[in-house]
Amino acid sequence: MTNIYLYADGHAEPVQLTDNAGNENNLQWNRDGSRLYFLSSRSGDSQIWSIRPDGTELTQLSAVEDGIDGFGITDDESKLFYTKSVAVEKRLSKEIHADMDRSKAKIYDDLMVRHWNYWDEGRYSHIFVASLCRRHSG
Repeated sequence: MTNIYLYADGHAEPVQLTDNAGNENNLQWNRDGSRLYFLSSRSGDSQIWSIRPDGTELTQLSAVEDGIDGFGITDDESKLFYTKSVAVEKRLSKEIHADMDRSKAKIYDDLMVRHWNYWDEGRYSHIFVASLCRRHSG
């Protein structure tokens, strides 16, 4: 598990802001430094969370199915954008043939099955924009 630590001027030791409930990453401060936004897997999938620098008001801000890959917040904190891998092409046999619901085979109908360092899974990164409805004060 990864955690967030804050090292403040005048303090000898860093302060741990999050516990071992998930992996935290992609940290972003808001404009005035009163809140820290980050991705965390603590709710199962990677979602956007926020916390105050004193460790209070830990809040989950997103609940996107299958999680998100990255995000950003506008300066006024009214909107956020996030990227997510989206299935665009059917590749699993059970997606193409309803009678094969237990199959895990992948079906390819062209030669670009593997390109350099990744497999063509039929999923592509898309960007989404949403209003940020904060439940915390301030």
